[in-house]
Amino acid sequence: MVKIYYRSVKETQLRELKKRRAGSWVYAESPTTAEIQELCHRYQLNEDLVKDVMDIDEMPRLEIEDGTPYLFTRFAVSESGATQTLPVLMVISSGALVTISPKPIPAFERLTSGKTELYTTQKTKLLLLLLSHIVDSYAG
Repeated sequence: MVKIYYRSVKETQLRELKKRRAGSWVYAESPTTAEIQELCHRYQLNEDLVKDVMDIDEMPRLEIEDGTPYLFTRFAVSESGATQTLPVLMVISSGALVTISPKPIPAFERLTSGKTELYTTQKTKLLLLLLSHIVDSYAG
């Protein structure tokens, strides 16, 4: 499932969009093959790198392809009393910050609830906020 969020500094709240817009946060969780292909086409992403995040054992790393950074990291999630880590990919494309994960990220879902102040038009700040919430997932 792919969701597009947008909030500029002039707006009072985060909103979900139906269509892409420059300065958006594109959050793909459990994307289908067709959704991956569409994301790669729409945001000019390297499809091979994007598909890597669907490997549950993908290791954290940074790749730069054609000037676009692809940051692979992992987040912690508790299921049935056990904690495991899962991969997440963050890509700063020219039009949006794109995050892709094979499963929903509870920390990101808390961000989209509107209780945390975030601006999608400030991609670097948003990336740091997302990484901060990933780090916090290991404490809880």
